[in-house]
Amino acid sequence: MKNFLDACLNANLEIDRYLKNIPQNDFNLYSKNGYNDNKGYEFDLKCEQIFVKHLSSFGQIFSEESGLIGENNSCKIILDPLDGSSNFISKIPFYGTSVALIKDNEPQSAFICNLASNEILAFDENKALKANLSNPIYSPILPNQFSQVGIIEKITLCPNILDFLSKNKLKFRSLGATALSLAYAYYFNFVLILGKTRTFDTAGASMLCKNLYLEKNEKFFLVSKDKKIFDIILKFLDSIWII
Repeated sequence: MKNFLDACLNANLEIDRYLKNIPQNDFNLYSKNGYNDNKGYEFDLKCEQIFVKHLSSFGQIFSEESGLIGENNSCKIILDPLDGSSNFISKIPFYGTSVALIKDNEPQSAFICNLASNEILAFDENKALKANLSNPIYSPILPNQFSQVGIIEKITLCPNILDFLSKNKLKFRSLGATALSLAYAYYFNFVLILGKTRTFDTAGASMLCKNLYLEKNEKFFLVSKDKKIFDIILKFLDSIWII
């Protein structure tokens, strides 16, 4: 799906230029609630509009901001036009975009970009790939064998997990951008998203993580490259929640 990846690349390049020169008014919340009563910023909508311009020819778009865009199609594009909006507006350098292409309910391709670092994490031809906006030459993602921490998002939903992590000497960070956190799972000891996840956050990252250890349900999304760590955390989660 080279054409799809190229279109995602061009959309991200345009969004990157826009965010670096963003008008002050675009930091305002938009006046109407978006899809599922989502309340976003004007810059979220501007990013969505850029993606629609570049990707609408590939199929119907399902976006976090506006819901379904375009006519029904066997190809669906799951879009988070700016993952980590609160990070961006707070000048925390961990935010980006997430795009997934689904055809006849089968995953085809994904493009996730960390706009703070210009890193691309993609899935295509059944491979997890990496590249850079300034040098879009794709190569396989290799697991980081020296990782020291895991990532936990929405930890307030399970505060007693802190004692468990301490006893098992599992260090963690919270980065605040779900799709990016999941996409980087090859580089961390584990990624745990507590609570119910949204398809906008997980559609692309799930493709990238398909060869890692993964458990997804209504209570959490856990992924790790390390089976021992995965089993330890999953056993704890199963002990506090009956799934």
